[in-house]
Amino acid sequence: RDANAECRLATCSDDRGVIVWSATAAPGATADDPPRFHVQQSLADVHERSVLSIDWSRTGVFATGGSDDAICVYREAGLNRPFERVA
Repeated sequence: RDANAECRLATCSDDRGVIVWSATAAPGATADDPPRFHVQQSLADVHERSVLSIDWSRTGVFATGGSDDAICVYREAGLNRPFERVA
């Protein structure tokens, strides 16, 4: 991986929420150094029940599946509110 590249991951939980994490390399870090993670956005009450899974596309869209039998789709919306629900 490129030590200067930013990467993200999303986690889901039985509290009905999703957290999008951003990982960046520390200044002067090498490719062998672990990244630093911080919360980019916290999405509360994504589903009516537990969020069981997330699948993130290469285009910046991610979908969540919940125990409420629903699928929700999010996309990047801009700097002030990085993700918005589209379906």
